[in-house]
Amino acid sequence: MKRFGSEKLLSIKLISLLAMMFLVAFFTSCSNNGQSKESKEDSVNLAEIKTIEQEERNNSSSDKASTESKSQAYESFAVDEKPIFPGGDEGLTDYVAKHVVYPKESKEKGIQGTIYVRFVVTKTGTIGETDIMRTVDPLLEMEALRIVKSLPKWTPGKKNGNPVDVWFIIPIKFKLK
Repeated sequence: MKRFGSEKLLSIKLISLLAMMFLVAFFTSCSNNGQSKESKEDSVNLAEIKTIEQEERNNSSSDKASTESKSQAYESFAVDEKPIFPGGDEGLTDYVAKHVVYPKESKEKGIQGTIYVRFVVTKTGTIGETDIMRTVDPLLEMEALRIVKSLPKWTPGKKNGNPVDVWFIIPIKFKLK
């Protein structure tokens, strides 16, 4: 019985990984096609707007304790319906591009890179707990967190027909032109 659950989870992870690889390839090949003719000298680009599937957590008691101290949110692959930003992925891309301000000091130093922000979309659709998964510069990190915390209300994710808190990850790409 326990083996069946593990095989099912492994299948879900494999399918999610293949879907994520397809999406990364798709967004990478399309990254320059969606740029505006009126683009500024400096741009902030949200390259991939999809959740990034997380590795299965270790079953150690210390890991369980650290997970329990955090939000009791589900990983995106564990829900029936994922959270949806108003306007979908394109709406999220537009929102980030419109509201991000490239930090002056980072711009002067020529600092570029992608910040991965992990956050909870609560069962009410608001943004809850936030974490930085990968960073390149503290100022870019602060700007990425500011933007994520300012996101408007989402349609919450659902599990078994009920709204639930769901972890979501977005990469925010800071690029100087």
